[in-house]
Amino acid sequence: QSLVSVKLNSGEGEIIGYNKKNLLDGNWHNVIFVRDKFINLVKVYIDGILENEFYDLTNDISDISNSLSVGVGNPEINDWFVGNISDISIFNSILSEAEINASYIENY
Repeated sequence: QSLVSVKLNSGEGEIIGYNKKNLLDGNWHNVIFVRDKFINLVKVYIDGILENEFYDLTNDISDISNSLSVGVGNPEINDWFVGNISDISIFNSILSEAEINASYIENY
């Protein structure tokens, strides 16, 4: 089973959330994480469908002195993503469900 995770670390704490859908099926998937810092909620969408949500209490993660990593769980133990990652986007606003569905339909 292959799962997608998001790990948020503000330096004051860390939270990890996982999706529930097995992605090891040989197909490309549209994966979107939405973090609403005003209500501390992270939503995980896969192929346009909300798969999971969890609360993030790590405060502000916009500190640019910290790095952003994609495709790695823990580099100290060689926990790397195996596969292909394409078309990464970062937005400074919260995407609506309609925007997420449009992104999925447009790209697949």
